[in-house]
Amino acid sequence: MSLVFDSVPVAADVLICCCGQGMEAIELRKHRPDVGRILAFDISSTAIDKAHLNMTKEGVEGIEFKVLDMFELSSYVKKNTFDYVVSIQNMEHWRPERHRDALVQKVLPVRGGGKIFVTGVGRAWDISDTNYSPMVYNGKTIQTPNDYHYMNWNEQDLYDMAVSLNGVRSVKFYKRRRKNRIIAEIEKE
Repeated sequence: MSLVFDSVPVAADVLICCCGQGMEAIELRKHRPDVGRILAFDISSTAIDKAHLNMTKEGVEGIEFKVLDMFELSSYVKKNTFDYVVSIQNMEHWRPERHRDALVQKVLPVRGGGKIFVTGVGRAWDISDTNYSPMVYNGKTIQTPNDYHYMNWNEQDLYDMAVSLNGVRSVKFYKRRRKNRIIAEIEKE
């Protein structure tokens, strides 16, 4: 994530989507204490509990961890409140028809001139190799294997979605040598 985190300006406010156990947020705060507010969220309360434990274990402060659903983000975060949004390998968890909605949720909180980084582009998962247990959010069981649709989506898919949104200035792609993954950088006007 150094490509993403090294480019964050001093005092920038950062939103980290689907943060899991919070390690990216913790690494950002540790290595870039000059960054402003960090809000990291995940739909899993178990993951957020572990993120709090990891933050304490690492001796880091100043990260707000929340249990939130990506599709309810706009009810918690106001428009134009963050300089950077980092989306960590989560688009592959939604059916293709939800991808644009998820991207819209990531673009809305970004201030003009801010950036959205999306990782996991071009990644395909094989559900037979994973053991996911159901999670509960707002009293509803979600993300059981039958609800997961792992797909391989590519740069063109993301580019087409991003340029169709109002306020997107540019889309760039970077390929990470390690793990052969792609990072998309979307800049807002």
